[in-house]
Amino acid sequence: MRGLLAASRGYLIPSDTALLFTYRRWFRKTPDLWRVPLADIVSVTVRPRPLLLVLEVTRRKQAQPVRFACSRDRRQIVEQLVATVQADISTAQASGNR
Repeated sequence: MRGLLAASRGYLIPSDTALLFTYRRWFRKTPDLWRVPLADIVSVTVRPRPLLLVLEVTRRKQAQPVRFACSRDRRQIVEQLVATVQADISTAQASGNR
């Protein structure tokens, strides 16, 4: 997936408590990690574009969503990721309201 920091390539990983994006910057040997807790995510949506899919993650206290782009042939994987993250968001929000 491409996303974050002007076309960084990496992997978007859902976990039980956060959404992780691991990526490698130019001329660095070790990967960097972007992390947003599920409790801070408002919504996750997929926006189809002519040549690719755009996954938008909307966070609390952020004016614009974070966008990740991937090729259209990954549609099934992206939809599974969105379903997993939305279920985790619902669980995180339900446990936070108790």
